[in-house]
Order: sequence, then structure tokens, then C-alpha cells
Amino acid sequence: MFLFAALIPFSIGIIQYLYPKKTKEFSIVNYLFTILIITFSKPQSLYLSSNNIFNGIELEFNIEIKLLLILMNIFFMIIFFKSYKKYSKIFILLWFMLNGSLNTFFTTRDFFNIYVHLELISMLIFLLIALDRDEKKIWASLKYMFLSSIAFEIYLIGVAIIYKDTGSININYVINHGNISQLALEFIIVGVLIKSGFFFISGWLENAHGEAVYGISPILSGIIVKLGLAIIFLIIPLLNAQNRELLITYAYISSIMGGVFMVLEKNLKKMLAYSTMVSTSYMLIVIIQNPNSFFYFFITDMFIKGFLFMGADEIKSITKEKVIKKIKKTKIPLSLYVLIVLNLFLITGIYPSIINNIKYELIINNNILYVGYFLYGAFVYKILKNLSFNKTFNFNYWYAYIITFSFLISSFFILDFHIKEFFIEIVLFILGVLSYRMIEKSEKIKKIDLSVVHKFDFTIIYQITILLIILIINT
Repeated sequence: MFLFAALIPFSIGIIQYLYPKKTKEFSIVNYLFTILIITFSKPQSLYLSSNNIFNGIELEFNIEIKLLLILMNIFFMIIFFKSYKKYSKIFILLWFMLNGSLNTFFTTRDFFNIYVHLELISMLIFLLIALDRDEKKIWASLKYMFLSSIAFEIYLIGVAIIYKDTGSININYVINHGNISQLALEFIIVGVLIKSGFFFISGWLENAHGEAVYGISPILSGIIVKLGLAIIFLIIPLLNAQNRELLITYAYISSIMGGVFMVLEKNLKKMLAYSTMVSTSYMLIVIIQNPNSFFYFFITDMFIKGFLFMGADEIKSITKEKVIKKIKKTKIPLSLYVLIVLNLFLITGIYPSIINNIKYELIINNNILYVGYFLYGAFVYKILKNLSFNKTFNFNYWYAYIITFSFLISSFFILDFHIKEFFIEIVLFILGVLSYRMIEKSEKIKKIDLSVVHKFDFTIIYQITILLIILIINT
């Protein structure tokens, strides 16, 4: 029954393309029926081609996936109704095809079917990023598709090795098979890390997020960059201790480098893109050290980052500016400003942020993550300093307020308060604010161009280098 969660959006997308005057009505029907079907579908495993785990294309629908899909479709619905009036029927068709593809991606349990889903999702995102055919958006979209093709090639090499060793591409069968080549897993992981927007190897991320048309950046940051992490989550039982440590080390480096660029970047949406890089780095550590928290982190970050990018899109529409310092010239509604402030606080991880407990569990053994509080102090200060607001408080964002406040209120009931850690978090955050205030007017700092480190031109060199390092260390 849960398969209808993919079929309904595809069908509704085609119908809306043929009858565009009924977009609102058909969209309401789509999300109502999709969410109801997901809610009432029973947890099960389904084999499409053969009734056995060895040969069958397996789809697994469990309680965690059910919760994720319900909330993901609510998220999609929010962004859709905020965006669809700005576009033609082509946008609506592509949007619902993307929605339907994601509804089955998370249920897939074989390596090749995952590749097919990712390929379709990548093509749809490629078209959506540059829907208005602006030159910069087209280039950003081409970067995404070019690097995606490289990621898929690397991923498929790993899948081919696993098929050679086991005769199967079913993930659950491979996990139960026994000794699996770590070489195959290394190829798969490097491929999906490129898709997940990690530092050095993902030269597409800041441009795709920064240039994407209205409404697409929230989907990119909230869901698309996390698809590779969802694959790592599935295969994490197969990874040996050495590869786990390598991934954690790389996640540390990516989080710190992403955080530095997050603070020094001048484009608001690109600043948020680098903050996404920080979040995905934390999420990778969560998968390795505490995988039971992965879906919890995924869902909360989906809404928080989605609302921040939605706010950034709104600011760009109001001010017609991309550069953070130029935005201050135009005032935004107070209701939008407060929403941004609340979600900026939530991504810091400071108590009572909903993700505080996850970071706290990791920080116990990994004090380097404390650097994040320092960097977020500078990041939040830089954004809020350059936003000005009027006294207009409307209810255009009521849905976002409900979800945001539900995160804040629930935090007090589910999180433990640790006064020592809370004090450290606040002190580091304030130090980040003060440090940025000291350096922001420095001419030397203004002239620093860190973009040369993360240029698209060097991305392939970084990818090959990191892959070779992993292979040499494991050899």
C-alpha cells in the first residue's frame, strides 16, 4: 500500500500539468491522500521481482521511515504552497515527480535501485535549480549534475565489487553475508559523500544553494544533501573500525572548514549552504557513533534548515540583494525576522535547542565539536547584525512558527540540562560574537579570499586525493 505514496504524486503532477487551473485543489488532494496512505500502511518488507532476499528488489517500510515520510511530505507541502504561484506548470510537474521519487527512496534496500532513485532525483533537481534559465543558475545546475555523474561512477564501482563478491546487491543480504570488501564500501562512501555536500569534494553545494530559484534551496538543504548520509546509515554495520575513524576525522575537518567559510562568506544563501555542510558533518558522526539518533537529527534539521532557506528566499525577494551587508538597506517584516532568529538559535545546538542532546552525547568524547559553538556565535551575529526589520507582524509564517515552537517546547521535556556544558556553550558562543566584532572591520580579513581553497576547479583533484588516501591507509 505504501507504494501509492510514490504513484499519487507522479499522477497528480501529470494531471496538474494537463489542467493547471486546478493546481491548489489537486495539490491538497495529493498531500492529503499521500499522508493518509503513509500513515495507515503497515510496516513490511516487499520484494518486487522475486520473493527472496537474494534476488528480490526489496522495499522496507518500518516505523522510522513512516514517521520520516509523513513529516517530509508535510515539509514538501509547506514549501510547495509557498512557491508554486511563482512558476508555470512545468515546475509543478517536476516538483511532484521529485516528491514521489523521494517517497520511495527511503524504502529502497538494494544498491542498484538506490542508484536509479538518485539518478532520477538528480535530474529533477538539475532542472529545478535553473528553472528560470538565468545564466548563473544554469552554471550552478551544471556543476551539480557534473559532480553527480562523477559520484555515481565512483558509487557504481563499489556496487560492482560487492556484486562480484556476493552475487547480490540486496543491502540486507550483503550485511548478513559476512566479510565484505572494505574497498567496495570505500568507493560507495566517497561517491555518496560527494552527493552530500562535504567540504573539498563537493564544489557544487554553495553555488547550487546560493543560486537556486525560490523554493528549491530549502529542499536541497533540508533533504537532498542528506540522501547520501541515508545510504551510509544503511551500510554502517559493514564498516570496520579503521574506516569509521577515518570518516569521523574527515567529518571533523569538513565541519570546521565549513564553519570558517560559513562565517567569512558574503552571500546570505551561501552562508547557509556552508552551515548545511557543518550540519551534515555532525550527522555523519551521529551515524557512526549513535545511529539510533539519525532519523531524529534528519527530521529536525530538515525543518530548521528548510525554514532558514525559506527565510533567505523571502529576504532576497524583498530586498533584491544577495550580499549580506547590502540586505540591511531594506527592512523585512518583524514576523520573518523573529522566525529567522528562532531557527538560527536552533541550529547552534545550545540548550534548549532540539539537537542539543545529540551533540552533547558526541562532545563527551569529541571536544573538537565545541569549535562549532564558537563559529556559530560569529555566524549568527553576522546575519542578525545585517538584518533590519519593520513593525509588521503578519501570520504568513504561522505554520513555521507552530513547528519551530513545538521543537522548542518539546526540548524542555526530552532534553537533560547540564549546567557545566550549557555554560561552556554560552561562553564559546559569546567568544565567537566578540571575535567577529574584533576582526570584521579589519582590511586584511576583508581581503582574504578563501574561495580558492574550495574552488570548483580543484574539486576533482580533492576527490581523487581523498579516495587515494583512504585506499592507501586501508591497504
